[in-house]
Amino acid sequence: MKILLILFFMLSGLMVRSQEFHFILLADTSDADIRTAVKVNIVRIEHQLGDIAASINLEFIVKKTVASTLSFEQANDLVRGVSFSEEDIVFFYHSGHGTSHGGSYWPRFLIDDPEKKAGLTYFNSILKKKSPRLLISMADCCNVGPRFIPKSPIKQQGFQASTGHEGLKALFLESKGNLICSSSKKGDYAYYQDEIGGFYTVAFCQSLFQVRQEKKVTWNGLMEEVNKITAKMAMGKNKSQNPQFVWLSS
Repeated sequence: MKILLILFFMLSGLMVRSQEFHFILLADTSDADIRTAVKVNIVRIEHQLGDIAASINLEFIVKKTVASTLSFEQANDLVRGVSFSEEDIVFFYHSGHGTSHGGSYWPRFLIDDPEKKAGLTYFNSILKKKSPRLLISMADCCNVGPRFIPKSPIKQQGFQASTGHEGLKALFLESKGNLICSSSKKGDYAYYQDEIGGFYTVAFCQSLFQVRQEKKVTWNGLMEEVNKITAKMAMGKNKSQNPQFVWLSS
């Protein structure tokens, strides 16, 4: 009997599901003017998050749709089809064109969407209903009229992966809540450069890299730094980029 109890507890321990890091990516490469930058964004953000997941010993699960004619149906099916537990991390990311819509402060994605509801808050709400421990929803796109292509000649350094553990653990393993953020406020453009991608994505990855061994790191503090770096990168004659974020801790 004693042996059976020992075996039972051993098997129960093996059956306990470990935490996972889910990355959901939507990218629209239909416009040749931003296609190169979008592809750079994809590589940069996936590499950065994958490196973080490895450094904190979480399985990194990627679900993505990259299309030259991204449709609402594709995007909706992808997001609704992702399954995860209430202890998991979920990171939703969009790169492509965006526009302001109605009274929302957050951008709507400029994809094939007859109902015009495919935006940052729409997909965030779908994922939030599934109650992950940590949900991050991010969009690197404009939040104004759709046709202006805000290319900038500013050049920055290349990509560096995060290697620190303590600060990353504080952000990803010890935090509970919902972060929703976009590269521009309502009425603003999001700038990019072909070689490095979107300034906002660069700033986010750079800020995560700088976390390194810092122990007291919060999402509010990190995103304030991301906003400062983004604004500085876009600074110039008639160029202003103002990102926004809301962190709702649970």
